[in-house]
Amino acid sequence: MRLARVPRLIVAVVIALVVCASGSLTWLIRTERGRAWLVSRTLAVVNRSLAARGAFVLDSAPRVDASGVALAGLSLRAADGHPVMRVGHVRASIAWGALLRQRIHLSRMDVDSLDLQLTQSVTGTWDVLHILVGD
Repeated sequence: MRLARVPRLIVAVVIALVVCASGSLTWLIRTERGRAWLVSRTLAVVNRSLAARGAFVLDSAPRVDASGVALAGLSLRAADGHPVMRVGHVRASIAWGALLRQRIHLSRMDVDSLDLQLTQSVTGTWDVLHILVGD
């Protein structure tokens, strides 16, 4: 009799785990807090991928809704801290599910007040390319 209960318990645990996982994904994609968390994690992952050559910095918390994200005061800074690019406002339409697959898919992006301060090295490399792509 006890052996018959074990498979039922395993099935119940598996079902509970699936429900929890789908609830977490729903929270991430369908709630403002979940999407804000995804944006902050995405920014952290992007900055890690720059490998200390520079970093994206936000002046204020992003505004997030179902259609996308609005960023105010987004800047790209070189490793020494000097700004290479600054954008006053960015509004982007994001495919939220793509972020879960570690992809950034933008269907639309509007940029206001773009300020670039590019420097070219003696070898001809632009600093923004060095930061984003590397050597």
